[in-house]
Amino acid sequence: MKHLIIVLIFLFSYSCNHYSKPVEKKLTNNAIQKPNLLIGEWGIYATISKGVKSTCNVCPKISFDNDQTAMVIFPSGDKGNLKWTVCDKKLILTIIDKTNIGEIFPDSQYEMTFTQKKDFIELELKQPEKKYSEILRR
Repeated sequence: MKHLIIVLIFLFSYSCNHYSKPVEKKLTNNAIQKPNLLIGEWGIYATISKGVKSTCNVCPKISFDNDQTAMVIFPSGDKGNLKWTVCDKKLILTIIDKTNIGEIFPDSQYEMTFTQKKDFIELELKQPEKKYSEILRR
């Protein structure tokens, strides 16, 4: 009987851990308005267009600097430069040099949503009127 109880306790505790939901938390408005959360290197993970998500296999990276400039680094090694500003919950990007950055960031204004996942932070840059989003992770 004692062994049966130990086995049942073990199975119960295992099942509770196995079905637990991953940690996911939207960051508060105060965190969103602080551009310091944006500073650093982000990998472009996916694109969502009209509800269809396309995950990137060979992805560019974007690095946001304190001086409100950003550099897009393509897998080929090519680089492109941007200027950025944050106003409310919006990220405004301006292309500095003529490169193919426009293919990655076709518009200049994006709504930002930061989400803290278990192992990374996700940043969604969204164009609601065009039903388009870029998903960045770090």
